[in-house]
Amino acid sequence: MFYFTLLLLEPKRDQEKISREKISIDELKQFSKYLEEQTTKGIPVKARISIYEEETKKGSIALSTNRDGTDVLEILLARVSQPEILRYLAENRGKQSSLPTSSKGIVDAQKEEPEQSFQEDQEVYHTKGLIESEPISEEEHHELSGQNTRRNTKKSTKTLSKQISTPRVSTTEWKNKSILILAGLVVLLFLLNGFLFWKQATLANKLEAWQTKAEKAVTLVEKQPKIDTTSRFFLASYFSQAKEAPYKEGLKKFVGTSVEKWERPSGELNSMFLYEINEEKKGTEVNYILTISEEKTTKIKKISFHMKEKEGTILVVSQPKIEDFSW
Repeated sequence: MFYFTLLLLEPKRDQEKISREKISIDELKQFSKYLEEQTTKGIPVKARISIYEEETKKGSIALSTNRDGTDVLEILLARVSQPEILRYLAENRGKQSSLPTSSKGIVDAQKEEPEQSFQEDQEVYHTKGLIESEPISEEEHHELSGQNTRRNTKKSTKTLSKQISTPRVSTTEWKNKSILILAGLVVLLFLLNGFLFWKQATLANKLEAWQTKAEKAVTLVEKQPKIDTTSRFFLASYFSQAKEAPYKEGLKKFVGTSVEKWERPSGELNSMFLYEINEEKKGTEVNYILTISEEKTTKIKKISFHMKEKEGTILVVSQPKIEDFSW
């Protein structure tokens, strides 16, 4: 639980009346009213607010109404950088709570107390000189303790009874926080479950694609001898020098489509070498490297065509395409 120390630097006449060694956030809010009253009167106020968690000092800020305004919590939110303190300030900024008896002393102390003597002003001025030095040290606590002792000596029994108490977090607040934490855990589990489901589905799709590809590769390897044999007989007929009628009859044995519009290739086939076999939507694409004698020269060509299996027989289903080949 955080608490604060309040040290008034100016106006000096109110220093001992307003300064507090240990106050809660609700009591700190009442200091804003004091700042508003002094600002309305045209009196600038300077103060230092330190923030503690248990007995550990977390930081401090110097406040000036001429520069920062009068809303203490807004000033702290703008100047503090620690996440836990910012969260605590934000959670308590809009809360309404009953005014503790001791917090009224921050605003009303100046109305209840008489004017201090010249000697007291000199002591306050000396105190200010001690606490304005940076960085803040333990001297601040000792000086504040001395101020509180002098103030408590001069105050009446009514003032002595106004002790600052730290408000406890209500049961309702804890219930609300527990509900928020539980809701956050449920959302986190839901998101984690969705991510795992998506990941599993993605892996399943990839595994299925790999399995299909592997099956096609195995099937292609199994069919390769049959494809190669049929292709060699087909190419021998395709480059045959027979007359037109016997030529087309010879092709029909290996072709599963019409060959009437096919153009005969030029040149004489010398040799053929299986180059590549790929599985495509049109069928199995077969590529051969050929050596062809044409016009008393030997040329290297690449021939490509598609084949499909029909009723247990592998047939050519597209007219071959011949192109020049170079390594």
